[in-house]
Amino acid sequence: MSVPPNPPPAYPPSPGYPQPGEPYSQTFAAPRTGLATAALVLGIISIPATCVCVGPVVGLVAVILGIIATARAGSQPATYGGRGRAVAGIATGGVPVVLLLVVLVAASLNPGAFRSRFLKFFSAAQTTANLQSIGTALSAYQAKYQEYPPDLATLAHSTPIRATPFPGASSDPTAGVWYVAGVKPTDPPDWIVAYAHASMWRRSVVIVLRANGRPDVLDQPRFDEALAKFEQEYQARRGEPPTILAPPAEPESQPAEEP
Repeated sequence: MSVPPNPPPAYPPSPGYPQPGEPYSQTFAAPRTGLATAALVLGIISIPATCVCVGPVVGLVAVILGIIATARAGSQPATYGGRGRAVAGIATGGVPVVLLLVVLVAASLNPGAFRSRFLKFFSAAQTTANLQSIGTALSAYQAKYQEYPPDLATLAHSTPIRATPFPGASSDPTAGVWYVAGVKPTDPPDWIVAYAHASMWRRSVVIVLRANGRPDVLDQPRFDEALAKFEQEYQARRGEPPTILAPPAEPESQPAEEP
């Protein structure tokens, strides 16, 4: 009986190739899209962030990241992707940047008119910030003297009032503010302590500081109604109308004397 010869040794499988009976498969790494996604997210955020004056900065970062992501996706498509997201980030981030450029050009052409419109646009925000500062100062004054001051001048001399940081705004946060003398910390929290007129989107509003320290933005009809209600309640409780102190008149500019 003959013995069959030993079979020849099998060669080791080549790396990267499927074995007999195994399905062929090849794995590819997904392109990187982190930079493009960051550009899109920052571009979307930059549009509402324009309302708080940081939109152009965020938009500029979105544009720079979008340009880099687009260049990488074009030169190395196997490694970097997200070209559509990058382009969308450039488009959305470019909106506040273009707006900033338009504003700067307008400001350079007519600085006086630009300053006037700028202050009018931010009038309501500026006045609200001033009244919030006055409310904080009133709380500090009340904690020290257990009452509110007779007028805003006394408040300003005894307690620091932080001025609004808006460019071109008055350094006196009490300018243009009407003050109600006689309101006490124990009075109803919705009573009016101070108010000031402002502009908001081409309409006149009144910023009202309540006794609880919370400012409210009211249009003129609602303010007239709130003031009448407050005066009736004050009259019923004190037996006399409230004393509302008008803001001091701004000094008129004197013409320069000719030599």
